[in-house]
Amino acid sequence: MYLLHAGGYYKLGADQAISANIRYFSLGNLPLTDYNGQLLKTSYPREMSFDLGYARKLTSNFGIGVAFRYISSSLVRGTLNAVRYKAANAVAGDISLFYSGVDDAGQGFTAGLALSNLGSRIAYRGDSDQKEFLPANLGLGGAYTFVMQEDHKLMLGAEVNKLMVPAMEDPKEYYETGAMEAWFSSFGNNTWRVSGGAEYTYRNAFSVRAGYVSGNKNEGRVQEITTGVGGRYRMVAMNLSYLVATGSGVNRNPLSNTLRIGLTVDLAGQR
Repeated sequence: MYLLHAGGYYKLGADQAISANIRYFSLGNLPLTDYNGQLLKTSYPREMSFDLGYARKLTSNFGIGVAFRYISSSLVRGTLNAVRYKAANAVAGDISLFYSGVDDAGQGFTAGLALSNLGSRIAYRGDSDQKEFLPANLGLGGAYTFVMQEDHKLMLGAEVNKLMVPAMEDPKEYYETGAMEAWFSSFGNNTWRVSGGAEYTYRNAFSVRAGYVSGNKNEGRVQEITTGVGGRYRMVAMNLSYLVATGSGVNRNPLSNTLRIGLTVDLAGQR
């Protein structure tokens, strides 16, 4: 099982930029069995998304961004238990607002608001009108960066996320609800997630990070501790993060004990 993500952006002058991202997720080989454990089929689940984005600086403090996304998801293909499955496709979009109040030294307050995965529903069964919701999400966060003696920076941040998908209390009502209607009705199911974190940076070259995420029972009571380090040399930056194993059973994040590696290359030159 692995997740690959690549992206980049190009600035169109000082106030606007375009971006592109691609993400690919392979769940490996998944054996599907019946209740007696007899092998029925081997599945090769794959997920892929491709984004195109545009961002623009509106004022010296405010910016706005939009993104359009194509999603391809293949969980099972072919016929299984007399049900025909197919690869599913969907389109979605993101809208984001950003505020930056930092001074020339890098100290100050920043905040962001994002509506993500707003789009069509997705269906895996070839002969069914039962379409699933994309994980539309509302996120709001803020952070403050303290600059100490120029070489040292400390950032403290917090974020709140709301999953904009209705609760599946009545399957008939669930599948008959439209995507836009679901975004508003989802505020009654209390699916909130709160997170906080801190980052220490030395000379804009080395960083140490830690964070904590907590979700309610409607999201599986997810509780996560994250850690990370990062370094920059000339035009190359590398980041490592680790998701600490927390919780147990179904409440444990399937990505516990996962090491993630990120590489950034500044093609415009050294900063």
